[in-house]
Amino acid sequence: MAASEPESAVWAEVQRRVAIVAAAREKEEKVRAEARQAANRLEREKFDHAMRGLYESRDALARQVSGLQTTVTTLESSCSRTRSELDVLEARRRKAAAEAELAVRTMASGSVVTASSGGTGGSTCLVDSAAASVAARLATGASHAVFDGFAPEELASSGRLALLGLWGEGKAACAEAGQGTEPEVQFEAGLVGGDKHGDGGGADSTLRSDQVAWVGGGEEGVAGTALADILAGLDALVLRGLAGSPGLEELAGRTLYRERVMLAVYPRGGHYGMHADNPGGRSNCRVLTAIVYLNDGWCPGDGGELRVHREYKTGSSVAGVVEPVGGRLVVFWSDSRTPHSVARSTGEQPRCALTCWYSEAGVM
Repeated sequence: MAASEPESAVWAEVQRRVAIVAAAREKEEKVRAEARQAANRLEREKFDHAMRGLYESRDALARQVSGLQTTVTTLESSCSRTRSELDVLEARRRKAAAEAELAVRTMASGSVVTASSGGTGGSTCLVDSAAASVAARLATGASHAVFDGFAPEELASSGRLALLGLWGEGKAACAEAGQGTEPEVQFEAGLVGGDKHGDGGGADSTLRSDQVAWVGGGEEGVAGTALADILAGLDALVLRGLAGSPGLEELAGRTLYRERVMLAVYPRGGHYGMHADNPGGRSNCRVLTAIVYLNDGWCPGDGGELRVHREYKTGSSVAGVVEPVGGRLVVFWSDSRTPHSVARSTGEQPRCALTCWYSEAGVM
């Protein structure tokens, strides 16, 4: 049945109002969407602004760090130059001190003192008493012998000053490389696996980390009077005292000569693993090893002790320990009877020693 005209009018009005409400809601959603977009744009702008600030701060910090690095590099270069200059001055001071002390001793005695045969008349080393003691010890079958005070305190101290002066000159020369500086005695890292003169070997700091210099062939004078005196005493001890001792039949009929002298410095941390100077008695012609220690005021805990092992093999136990007291002499057979090592040096002062090998002439 068809609606009456009033009903049609009402229905039309309802539809019109529904359409108005729908349009209003649509407009509201549009406004809300626009508001969200505006808010997002605002947040993005704030975020971008904050990030630009962070990037600018980062770049500024990077420039500051670069400037600081440049400053540090400049300071390090300056310090390096200063250290080199100080090394040179210290080397000169040590050398001057050694020369002054030797000059005082020379003036006091009226002449340069040298080792003599009888231990009198200005002898610097206790040759005869040391020879008798060492010979008696080795004659019992001992692998090594120790004699304290072979080099009197004054001589050992002068020898140490001379050795450290030479070592300091070498370090200063390295620092001044390219400037024409050439030390009289060149120190270098101790090598392993070389020949009897230390040639042909290679550096291996895990086994050996001392600094050594070789002196010989008539060049002993460059090492200074004190070291030359000690060397003369060792020659008299071995070549005259031990070689002619009736108790040491092993040396009878053998002609010994001294090889080049090794001056050794063990800085803090320096050490030398177990080895023999003439393994099996066949590696070279060394027969006897003689060491004189040149350490002022050595104390237990300073390290650097000589350790004599029972057997020439890895893990061998220690049969004896020789503390590197200044002026002390240690003599031992160079072959596998005396495998030995040097404990790590832990003292503030470097461990210093003079080592000589006496070899048999005519043996290759």
